[in-house]
Parts: sequence; C-alpha cells; structure tokens
Amino acid sequence: MIDPKELRIGNYVNNTQFGHHVKKTVYAKVLGYVPAWGIYVGFNDPFVGVWTQTHMDNHLEPIPLTQEVLEKCGFRYGEITPCQSSKTLDALVKFSFWIEPRDNDFIYHWIGGNITITTLHQLQNLYFAITGDELNIKL
Repeated sequence: MIDPKELRIGNYVNNTQFGHHVKKTVYAKVLGYVPAWGIYVGFNDPFVGVWTQTHMDNHLEPIPLTQEVLEKCGFRYGEITPCQSSKTLDALVKFSFWIEPRDNDFIYHWIGGNITITTLHQLQNLYFAITGDELNIKL
C-alpha cells in the first residue's frame, strides 16, 4: 500500500484489486483525495472495458521503475558526460534530465548528491519538482 502523502494528482499506481483477478497490471491514475473515502482513482476497468472512477486505498501499489516504464515515459538510452565527471555514462535520457541505471535501481544525480528512484510515482514527483512539467507517460 502507498502512503497517500506520497501521491499527487496525476500519479500512476497499480490497481491490485482488479489486476489480481485478470492477472495483469491495471494502471490507475490518481484523480484526487477525499478524506472520508481516501484516494480517488480512474482506470480502464478490465471487466467492462471502460474508464471507471472509484475510491480505494488498500488496493493501490507502486509501479516499479524499469527500463520499459522509463521508455514509456520518453526516456531513451544515450551516452552522457556529466560535468563533474570525465567518464561517459550509459544513461536513460529525456532532454537534460537523465537517470543512471545502477544495480536494480535508478539514480538521479544532482549537485547535492544522488537520489535513488524505485517507483514510477517517485519519478513523476521528482520530474515535476525539477522541471515544473508533468512527465508524459504512455502506459
């Protein structure tokens, strides 16, 4: 389960309530938060094939960040040479925003250190905080 404080409107999450029944990932988009009901999401209902909106807290899980998910966000592999290093890194790049794969995680480098990103909603929030733009995602 995801702590609602980690989510913003527009974040994508995994709807495990419906994904469990159809044995596939059912992506849900956070539409808002209603204190009495919880997180309000929209998703393509796998049973009826239409866009559905409902509230749920207990059935939302983070979407793990993978190379496939990053590519759906518009990132492509490329070589970069960070200004603080003379070596060239193989990284996933979107404009001047780049992420380096490391072990099973992805690292966003910045002058104050590194930030490990493990889920899609973390990447969405970081990207928005840095660029002021929403990350365009084609799931």
